[in-house]
Formats: sequence, C-alpha cells, structure tokens
Amino acid sequence: MEFHPVGVLLAVEPWNFPIYQLIRVVAPAIAVGNPVLYKHAGIVPQCAALFENLVRQAGAPDGAVTNLYIGAAKIAELIGDDRIQGVALTGSEGAGSKVGARAAEMLKKSTLELGGSDVFVVLDDGGLAKAVGGGIFGRLGNAGQICTGAKRFIVQRGIADAFTQAFVGAMQGAPICRPTHSTPRSPNGIAS
Repeated sequence: MEFHPVGVLLAVEPWNFPIYQLIRVVAPAIAVGNPVLYKHAGIVPQCAALFENLVRQAGAPDGAVTNLYIGAAKIAELIGDDRIQGVALTGSEGAGSKVGARAAEMLKKSTLELGGSDVFVVLDDGGLAKAVGGGIFGRLGNAGQICTGAKRFIVQRGIADAFTQAFVGAMQGAPICRPTHSTPRSPNGIAS
C-alpha cells in the first residue's frame, strides 16, 4: 500500500456505472497526489467529460485528472510511456489480459477488476422470500450488466425445490420495460 504519490496513473474504465467507476479509481489516487489520465468507454463520452469537469469544480488542481478521447489501441503505447507509473483497468478478461501483460512487460504496477461470476448462496435459515427477492435483484440489477451480479446459485438441498419454484415464478413476473419508463426496485426499495 502506498501513502505517498508515485506518479501519473492510467485508468481504463467501463461503460456501466460510468461515474462511480471513475470515482472508485480516481479519488484515492488524487487524494495522495497522483495525477490520473483516464480512458473511458467510447459509448459514455459525456460522462467522461462531466467527471473531469466535476473534479475541477471540486477544486482539484489542473492536471489532477485528464480525460483521454482515445481508442483502446493507444493504451499499450501509454503504458509504455516512462511517465506512467501504474495502470488500473475495470473491464473484460480479454482487455485485462492485454493491459496486465503490457504492464508486466513494462514493470508497472497494475490493478485489474475483471468480469466476475459471483455466487449467490441460499441457506435454509435466511428466509425464502428474502432470498428470492435478493436473487432477483442480484440477477436483474443494472439489467444484468454488472460483474458482481448473481450468476451462479448454490441452494441448500432442503430448500432447493421451493427456492427454484419461487425464483422462476418471480422471474416470470419481473417487469419488462424500456429503461426510460420505469426503474425496477429491489425488495428493499432500492432502484436497480
């Protein structure tokens, strides 16, 4: 763990959660004095520009963050630049393998948050209705486009049939709508 600046960092970030992902990576870096260059997903250029403006409005000095409108092909070149001291990527395994390999080749520190396959465990003491509601939210949250979404379900044998029947019924009843019309909510009322 570093508690002092190490230099310029490069962040390569995804389209889903376009502001949150930048905050998660950039805030700790600039808090200790590391400037961050970031390449956001090409489908969220307005979010990338907005974030840079928000950081400036918050009082960060010029150069604390810099949004780069570049293609993925330029990332390897940037990682090779002597001024870049580390790289963070949130994205696919394919992108991670390329960025990780290039960072290793250049002996640069890297963090890679790659697509996951989180397990959703259901035990008999957790409450069937609560487990079904949580499972639905975990599977459908952010339209299923989240690396921490429930993708594998492990259900205790004694409640497996009841859970499966209730879960399938709840999935069949899940609203299907255009994203601009309504926001599905989890059992606790949090928008997904």
